[in-house]
Amino acid sequence: MKARFSDLTEGDITKADGHATEAESRIYTLTEMEELGKISESDIIRFAAEEFPWLDGNHIGRLKIIGMYYARL
Repeated sequence: MKARFSDLTEGDITKADGHATEAESRIYTLTEMEELGKISESDIIRFAAEEFPWLDGNHIGRLKIIGMYYARL
């Protein structure tokens, strides 16, 4: 990330990485909830987009697919 965004400090990178990890974890939790029948599949993207408006919809979709794969193992 530093090579692409040279103005970022190590603290900025750590903070951004933390936000990304939080979003990823939450989306995986949503996919587990869907597998258990607590929410519908369409809710995953909607909930994630509401909680993480800065996250690109394509990335949410990718994380949803990965999470659903592992939730069904």
